[in-house]
Amino acid sequence: MTCNFASHVDRHFSGSIDAGSERALREHLPDCESCRARYERRMLLERLDPRARGAEERLGRGLGLQPSRTPWMGLGLVAAAAATAMLIVAARPNSDAGFATRGKKLMPQVAIFKLRPGEPSRPVSEAIAPKDELAFSYLNPSDAKYLLVFGVDEHKHVYWYYPEWVDPAKKPVAVKIASEDEQSHELPAAITHALDGKQLEVVAIFTSRPLSVTEIEDRVAQRGSDAPLGISGAVETRTRLRVDK
Repeated sequence: MTCNFASHVDRHFSGSIDAGSERALREHLPDCESCRARYERRMLLERLDPRARGAEERLGRGLGLQPSRTPWMGLGLVAAAAATAMLIVAARPNSDAGFATRGKKLMPQVAIFKLRPGEPSRPVSEAIAPKDELAFSYLNPSDAKYLLVFGVDEHKHVYWYYPEWVDPAKKPVAVKIASEDEQSHELPAAITHALDGKQLEVVAIFTSRPLSVTEIEDRVAQRGSDAPLGISGAVETRTRLRVDK
């Protein structure tokens, strides 16, 4: 059965959606798998169509904003609107932003972007502020089917980005991702945590099985904040960031 919000997705991409419906769609997307899939299909078609409006114009119209002229396209618009609504990061960054080849072979990688109200999104290099919203995109030329992204500070506190973990009674597992693909894919939300350390190790794990958050946290507790977790068959990447208070 088609979700009632499917038409919102189509109107978003046609440029005919109003600001109220746009915000309702953004609140709905995290909880609806069918609408997220529809959104991703439409976004893929947009990438292939040279006549498409593009992320900057599309998001700007939906949110009632004037198009931004920043080089980071839709992610910059999301940052400008963050003060008024918690938005899904729907527009992709530059397909190569934040990624680097290792020799001639591409490896699974995660790129990190920080969002601040009134500013364009920027790739994260060395430092973030505790209140920065972080957004992620990934590149997965491997056959890994799942991804976990989390941060660990020097106190061994774990901060989950993907999957989301807000209910202690539940034990979510790694999110499904595209595999054997050399295109970048954005993860759908910009997330902020109340960081209390001076540094944050952002860890991404590409794996063939849906590891649970508790399995990861047990390994962090045993091995520490900066040691590889040693998960068989997984690709683990780490980015150490300074947290500027």
